[in-house]
Amino acid sequence: MEEVQIRFSVYNGSEKVSFDSITDLGNHEISQQIKQKVNDCELKITETAILHLLGEKIGTYQSNNIQVTFTEKKGEPPING
Repeated sequence: MEEVQIRFSVYNGSEKVSFDSITDLGNHEISQQIKQKVNDCELKITETAILHLLGEKIGTYQSNNIQVTFTEKKGEPPING
């Protein structure tokens, strides 16, 4: 099988940024925006999966009254010792 190479292009206003891997962008502003979008999508998928499982366990009627959200908790970092 032939190896396929994928190149991404993102338009940000008047600027076009192309890259092969997200790591190619370094600390570019677009990199942070893409990472945030991916993170948001992952959270939405997880929330939807939880609601789906709840629907299977307790029924759709009851699970429709439940809202699942994730919040970032700011706390002290764990102590390694």
